[in-house]
Amino acid sequence: MSEWVPVSERLPEDEQEVLFRHCGTNLGVYVQGTFVLNEYEIDCSDVTHWQPLPAPPTEEK
Repeated sequence: MSEWVPVSERLPEDEQEVLFRHCGTNLGVYVQGTFVLNEYEIDCSDVTHWQPLPAPPTEEK
């Protein structure tokens, strides 16, 4: 799994689904400069770290 990236170093790409740290670990998306969780915008100053989601599993046939 990827390492946590401090928001002070780098932000995710626009519309990238990420895990981010905000009052606990949350799953959300980064859209137009804003972290979004369940359709609620999160104050970016409250987000300390993020990481990309891992690749989805592949189905065995």
